[in-house]
Amino acid sequence: MRTTFMQKSDKKRSYAKLPLLIAAMTVLALGIGALGLLYIESRLVASTGESLALAAADIAGQLDQVLFERYGDVRMTAATLAPQMRDPAALAAYLNRMKEEYLVYRWLGVTDERGRIVAATNPGMVMVDLSQERWFQAVRMMRDRRSVDLQDVAFSPEAGGVRTVAFSAPILDDRGQFLGAVTAHVGLSELEDVIGRTVATFQMQRGGVGKIEWQFMSRDGTVIADSLLREEGQVNLKQEGLPSALLSETAGSGYVEEQHLRRHVSVVTGFARTEGYGEFPGFQWGVLVRVDRSDILAPIRSVLWKLGAAGAVAWVPLLGFLIWMTGRLRTEWSTAEGRGQRLSTILTSIGDAVIVTDAQGLVAFMNPVAQDLTGWRQEEAVGRELGTVFVIVNESTRETVESPVTKALREGVIVGLANHTVLLAKDGTEHPIDDSGAPVRDHTGTMTGVVLVFRDIANRKQAEAALRESALRFRSVIESAADAIIVADHDGNIASWNPAAQRIFGYAEEEIIGQPLTILMPERYREPHRRGLERMRATGASRVIGTTLEAHGLHKDGREFPVECSLAMWTMGDKTFFSGILRDLTERKRNERWLAAQYEVARVLAESHSLEEAGPRLLQAVCESLDWNIGALWRVDRRANALRCVEIWHGLSNGLEEFRALTSTITFSPGEGLPGRVWANGAPSWIFDVVTDTNFPRASIAKREELHGAFGFPIRLGDTVLGVMEFYSHESRQPDDALLKMMDDVGLKVGQFVERVQLEEQLRHAQRLDAVGRLAGGVAHDFNNLLTVISGCSTLLLRRLGAEDALRRYPQEIQQASERAAALTQQLLAFSRKQMLEPKVLNLKNSVAAMDSMLRRLIGEHIDLAIRFGENLGRVKADPGQIEQVIVNLVVNARDAMPDGGKLTIETANVDLDQAYASHHMTAQPGAYVMLAISDTGHGMDEETQARLFEPFFTTKEKGKGTGLGLSTVYGIIKQSGGSIWVYSELGRGTTFKIYLPRVTDILDMLPLASVSGGEVVRGTETILLVEDEESVRALAREALEEAGFKVLEAGHGTEALEVSGQYQGTIHLLITDVVMPEMGGRVLADRLASQRPAMKVLYMSGYTDNAIVHQGVLDPGTAFLPKPFSPDALVRRVREALDS
Repeated sequence: MRTTFMQKSDKKRSYAKLPLLIAAMTVLALGIGALGLLYIESRLVASTGESLALAAADIAGQLDQVLFERYGDVRMTAATLAPQMRDPAALAAYLNRMKEEYLVYRWLGVTDERGRIVAATNPGMVMVDLSQERWFQAVRMMRDRRSVDLQDVAFSPEAGGVRTVAFSAPILDDRGQFLGAVTAHVGLSELEDVIGRTVATFQMQRGGVGKIEWQFMSRDGTVIADSLLREEGQVNLKQEGLPSALLSETAGSGYVEEQHLRRHVSVVTGFARTEGYGEFPGFQWGVLVRVDRSDILAPIRSVLWKLGAAGAVAWVPLLGFLIWMTGRLRTEWSTAEGRGQRLSTILTSIGDAVIVTDAQGLVAFMNPVAQDLTGWRQEEAVGRELGTVFVIVNESTRETVESPVTKALREGVIVGLANHTVLLAKDGTEHPIDDSGAPVRDHTGTMTGVVLVFRDIANRKQAEAALRESALRFRSVIESAADAIIVADHDGNIASWNPAAQRIFGYAEEEIIGQPLTILMPERYREPHRRGLERMRATGASRVIGTTLEAHGLHKDGREFPVECSLAMWTMGDKTFFSGILRDLTERKRNERWLAAQYEVARVLAESHSLEEAGPRLLQAVCESLDWNIGALWRVDRRANALRCVEIWHGLSNGLEEFRALTSTITFSPGEGLPGRVWANGAPSWIFDVVTDTNFPRASIAKREELHGAFGFPIRLGDTVLGVMEFYSHESRQPDDALLKMMDDVGLKVGQFVERVQLEEQLRHAQRLDAVGRLAGGVAHDFNNLLTVISGCSTLLLRRLGAEDALRRYPQEIQQASERAAALTQQLLAFSRKQMLEPKVLNLKNSVAAMDSMLRRLIGEHIDLAIRFGENLGRVKADPGQIEQVIVNLVVNARDAMPDGGKLTIETANVDLDQAYASHHMTAQPGAYVMLAISDTGHGMDEETQARLFEPFFTTKEKGKGTGLGLSTVYGIIKQSGGSIWVYSELGRGTTFKIYLPRVTDILDMLPLASVSGGEVVRGTETILLVEDEESVRALAREALEEAGFKVLEAGHGTEALEVSGQYQGTIHLLITDVVMPEMGGRVLADRLASQRPAMKVLYMSGYTDNAIVHQGVLDPGTAFLPKPFSPDALVRRVREALDS
């Protein structure tokens, strides 16, 4: 009895521990829940981290694209500014326009070849020397117009001390010679806008993940921009050891969990690095995008807290129930204890667990397997209620489940519970089981008990759980993927469809499941898909499985769009499935087309020399890269105030001939049609369908040829519209503001190209005239030496012939011919700007008024002369005689242009030329001028004649009626006087010449009185040293001087003159020397002799002026000069004046 009592007491004590077991099970359940929570959190963090990495990579890519555009801008600017390097004002104006048009630029500047700033957007920087700057040293060595020097983020003194990146490009002339450099400093504001837009898109796609912080840093780790604290340039993340900063240098893009450096909280950081774009090599910046880990997990933790609270409410009653059940089992144990051995012999060897109960459900027998699973020894379990030993709960709800024994006892039938049942062992261990119960009957059919058979299915459950977990993980990935993931069965019918697929194709999951894959394909792809599916079924081989390809998808609304497909195949049992990951390429393709269009436009403009050459290539580039069918280029006709089509381009498609023919002949006024609308507004315009547009004159033809969508944009130069480009499509297209903005920028670039072409043409014209002028000047110099001898010898010969000598007419003809030739050479010198000027401060009103009567006689009575003087006319500084020659030449030309009479108008006025005028007239500088305008109502000139108007020997007059030097002489005089001249002419309407001379504030000069008559005999006895390298001129001069009584020492060059002076012991009163001689020039000779003979005076003579004694055509003060050719009398008089001065 004692042993039995002790055994029962021990078993009762075991039952007393059951509440502890329940508590342990509760703790275990909570632990499992915690592990599940940690797993879910880790997956959520990983998903968010991958999205942050994609966002960082997207930001890096967009930064590279933005900087690539600036990279192209500075190359284009360098090419544009090359012709303007001699014009600082034009350079400054261009840079200011650039800064106004592109707000991203903080500072722009141009340096000359020595590194000095010649133009900048802040004038205070002009003449600052940057030659020692690293970037200038690098750019100066470049000889490729496409080369650009990059300067990473730094504080820019030029931009006011802000942080910028800089692009510098060489400015080269047509021969590749280095002229200078252009530098553009780009502020970081636009780059921060790129990050801001990407972060906003990310937050919208993720549905709110808390506050997002971002930073980007230079290659060495220094912070460039920070979304919260403005720590740019103050923190080096790599030196601080920030993992994401270190990984961005070596790992490309990705994410990492790390500690926030400032707030010391756990964050998830996506990182990437800029790699450059196209020809732009990039700065290798690091981009960091981070979110607090707590913000990522906040939504799921909120849900789990609610679930935990609900579970606690359910678990507390259940725990009370289990405690109550334990107490009841204690009382029933004694009745079940003695029945456990009844079937032990029979059931001990069975592989499944077996428990036998009596008719009351008390345990009578347990085989070893049942004892192992329940944790109860037989001696402990016998006599106890089965519910005490065999405790089963629902796997999901954790509620107690009725055992099969109970139901078998109640209903007398075989009962099986094979789903979601968990056996709670005595030690708290849980065993998932399958179980069944069957009644035990005696020979009379009376039920005497129940046999319970169950087995441990833990391994099977683990396999099932692993499979479910894998499926759940796969489903989570599919649901959160940004790309469409579609699964199809062996027959090609859709079996799985994620939200991204619904977003891309437009079909909801319930309406697409079971549909064939061909519903997502354009018609042209369906038959090849069907054949490929049949071939794969027959052979098991496919050309597309395992590859990535590009195709077109079909949206629910019927529109096609480009997609990227990655295809795979797998089998499950005897079934085959196909999966595809599809990415919508619409946005990427559009960006690629836009970038291709911008690149092609830049390339065309860089390679072309005129708008006529660039026009068809520009139209083709835009049409082909942006999928438009036809494009037209219109130019503004200022005279007719209308737009005229100058170029049309379309692809190989037929049916556009009528539209093209009408477009090439029609004109538009401001506001009329699409081109006129763009012209009037000075802004791009979009038409959804031209057929229904009320202001589209070509609508009927467009309807017949099925043209619908259209847009146009202006070609602008500043605020002036130079032309319009328009494009048409066979499809109606919704307005695209981003495309219009890009094309507006293209229009601005084309306008700048037109400006560059105009300036280059003006430069070439000026260079052509300058080259001809240098040639003319050289010819005149040599010719003057010959004319001096011819004229002088004819004069001496006339002196020796009697007044009635029959031979006198021959030297007289020679002298008259030499005088005409001298006038001709004087005109050549005037054109070449090598004549000597004696400028005076003049009032053009006085000069014109003094010529009034002479001009009226010159033009005749059939022409009406009107003279209009501006009020308070300013003063100019010019040679009075040359100005009179200019007026006479222009008046004579006006007279000849009006053989049947007309009106001639001479006007004077004060004008101020602004930068806009100077930018269109290369040789003009902004400033204050006095204008002299001479207008006629004659037959006018065409553009070809105007282009050659100032060339020497070019004339439109009949042979023998003009030398072709009149206007070239005018041109040379005005240019030598520091002014400019422009002609405005139209056939049948007349011509206006406008002369602009710089306005001065000097006091008016008194014009010299007429010189003493040349008839007075001049003689002298002084000693003269004559130096002339041309022997015939020297001989003539010596004879004329000796004939007048002077003593002459002569020398053929400067060295000989020094020897003659050194050997002569007497006084030399005057040195007469040619200016230009071999070995030693006249000015150098005079300076050398001045130290030996300080009292000796000097008279220079030359066939043309140079910088030795004349500067910009103006004689140095106090210098005596005799121009060639000269007569013997003129020589003697000039010598006398020099000696007496």
